[in-house]
Amino acid sequence: MNTLETFYTAENREARDRRVMKVIKVHKSACAIIQNRLDSFLSNELLPHRRAMLLKHLLQCQLCSRELQLRQRAMKRVRDAVQSQAVPPELERRVRERIRADAKTIRRVT
Repeated sequence: MNTLETFYTAENREARDRRVMKVIKVHKSACAIIQNRLDSFLSNELLPHRRAMLLKHLLQCQLCSRELQLRQRAMKRVRDAVQSQAVPPELERRVRERIRADAKTIRRVT
C-alpha cells in the first residue's frame, strides 16, 4: 500500500482529462505505522492489542518482517559491543550508590 491514495472528485476528473492528476494524502500506510512501532515491539513496550496487531501484520508483510530482522540484528550488534566494554570501577561505584539512595527514598515515600 502506498502512503498516498488517489481520489477522483469532480475537480480531479477535470484534471485527469487534462492529463494531470491531483493526489491527496489521506493517511500513513499500514507499513509506515508498523515500522514506527518496531523498536517499541523489540523492547516489549507495546500494549497487548497493539502487539497483536503488529504480529498479524508481520505475518502478512515481507517488507516489514525484513525491517524487523534488520533492527534485531542492529540491536544485537550494539548490545554485544556495549557488553564487551569494561565498566570503569568509579562509574560502577557511583551508579550503585545512586541506586541505594533512590531505594531508600522510595521506601520512605511508600
